[in-house]
Amino acid sequence: MVWELDLTLDDIGLAVAGYYTSGGLGPDLLRADDFTDLVSETVEDVVEYARWFPAGTLVGRRLDHIRVHA
Repeated sequence: MVWELDLTLDDIGLAVAGYYTSGGLGPDLLRADDFTDLVSETVEDVVEYARWFPAGTLVGRRLDHIRVHA
């Protein structure tokens, strides 16, 4: 869901890193540099995608496809 929150990019990065780590795709599996790049790219994507939708919109992502849910 798109939210309008007072977060920094670092805050979002911590959330993304936690998400990947809890899913088993953390820095212990990937090299540290690769994990950092993955988190950074994901943060950029999330922020860019969120700009297109008003707050409250429920969106999903599968690979490079974004879908608005009813």
